[in-house]
Amino acid sequence: MNPQDGTSGGNAFASFLLGLPASGDITNDPHAVQNSKYLAFYVQDDWKIRKDLTFNFGLRYDIELPRTEESNQLSVWNPSATSPLGSVTQATGVSCPACGALKGQMLLVDTPSSPNGRQQVPTQKKDFGPRLGFAYNPYTRLALRGGFGVVFQPSALQAAGTSGAPGLEGFNAQTNFSPSFDNQHSAPIADLSNPFPTGYQVAQAKDPNCLASAACIQGIDLGNGIQQSFFDNVRNPYTMQWNLSAQYQLPARLKFEAAYLGNRGIFLINGDPGVPFDQLPTADLAMGSHLLDQVANPFYGKITTLGSPLSQPTISRNQLLRRYPQYKGVSSFRKPDADSIYHAFTLRVDREFSQGLLFTFAFTGGKAIDNAASSVNYLGPAAQTYADQYNPRAKRGLSAYDVSKLLSSSIVYELPFGHGKMFGSNIPGYANVVLGGWQVNSVISYSAGTPVVLASVDNGTTTSGIFTFGQRPAWTGKSAKTSNQGKTHWFDTTQFSKPAAHTIGNAPRVLSNVRNPHNDNLDFSLVKNTRLGASDRFNTQFRLEMFNAFNHPILAGPDANVNDANFGVITSFANSSRQIQLGFKFNF
Repeated sequence: MNPQDGTSGGNAFASFLLGLPASGDITNDPHAVQNSKYLAFYVQDDWKIRKDLTFNFGLRYDIELPRTEESNQLSVWNPSATSPLGSVTQATGVSCPACGALKGQMLLVDTPSSPNGRQQVPTQKKDFGPRLGFAYNPYTRLALRGGFGVVFQPSALQAAGTSGAPGLEGFNAQTNFSPSFDNQHSAPIADLSNPFPTGYQVAQAKDPNCLASAACIQGIDLGNGIQQSFFDNVRNPYTMQWNLSAQYQLPARLKFEAAYLGNRGIFLINGDPGVPFDQLPTADLAMGSHLLDQVANPFYGKITTLGSPLSQPTISRNQLLRRYPQYKGVSSFRKPDADSIYHAFTLRVDREFSQGLLFTFAFTGGKAIDNAASSVNYLGPAAQTYADQYNPRAKRGLSAYDVSKLLSSSIVYELPFGHGKMFGSNIPGYANVVLGGWQVNSVISYSAGTPVVLASVDNGTTTSGIFTFGQRPAWTGKSAKTSNQGKTHWFDTTQFSKPAAHTIGNAPRVLSNVRNPHNDNLDFSLVKNTRLGASDRFNTQFRLEMFNAFNHPILAGPDANVNDANFGVITSFANSSRQIQLGFKFNF
């Protein structure tokens, strides 16, 4: 590790031989039994103004009671309350803007200081969701329909167990392996033979001595990070949805539909990794490597949290420049801070089943914009990196889930041979067994690729220097779309690079004009029905089914990590090869 800029290097195996692992921790987690309640009421009325015009009116009221825990093991961190430390005096020549009036204290539910009893936050009582709709039939073959509604989504304050970020800080404890508290200016103080030489942290909110002191409760997790128990927003997520459509009955049992629909998401739950509320201003990057200088720690002797750098005689300069310098970090995690907007146009043609034929064709062209994506990384591409907390507009852009074009079609066709069909209606029974009862089915789909999401990249200085979360690459500002796109060169990688030291990468959340490979597929089945017995009471059915019938490969997305040798290269497939299965069924 370079103590001047925090960058790492050397040989990992050599570190192992010295007994110096990259990371480690020991945790003490509570057994949480949580409960949350949800009630909803709905009224609706239809008003038929005349035979060709109907209006629908509805109102839904949702009330979701925030979670409680069986043993009241929940906490809330108040960012505006005065810290139990009050103020501290920094050494001469050392800047600590917040040290003169420290803010932030912990509250435990069901204690005298808890304003919401056993709940962490107040109950939202204004979640009214109106519904409006109409249907108009101006002509025999034409129908117009439209609607608008406000729909409330599951709250971020539902029961969340122990791993769903419920706000258990103070009831859990984690002691990190910390071989150095001064960026390795001095020899390591911990190794594999004694990974926690100063001891382990205990859950302060379970300590009777701490619970007997208001100051101790308020000071829970001093020297640690604050995340789950910080509720910067407590609103329940909701969406405003609207649509307008026209259906027209065509000859030959065909129905045509054109529609517009929209969706506006408000107070959506933020995705990982959260929002860093005590990131340093970007102007502090001008200090360069001096951000990591070791200076006198004004919290030494006042914060005694085991394993915390704030319990040491010296501390890095940038720690004292934080908004809440008495904590290792303050962030909001999986809270309702995100929003989205979606517009789409759809076309659809349906044929009712007649003369052995039924089919559906549907096309959707849409665009989704948001400032966050999935609430957890394993559910999909997060596409949310707070490269700069002070520039939230940089987060807004094309959604990582945006599919600009979607086409799907299905067909069922009974071949016109055999008894009761166009051809061979009077053929002998033995011939009908061979020629009659055949049916083919197919499902065809096509979807445009989602935008390429560039992987976060750490230049070794910015994240450690001003405490940002995942950084983005540096971008020249030119389009990365290339005319000779292929598996080995999906986009122009020369437009991106690792950000220079002490700078913030300026690449967007997603590449709006460079998309992952499209997805197209055809499934096919052939069915033979043979009816037997009086009045055809028995039926034997043989099925041949093929998934990905043409054995068409679908390319996976390109490597999106600027640090990788295969950056911009596609090295795998997103689908499996053709699958064929046979089936037999006897109905009686």
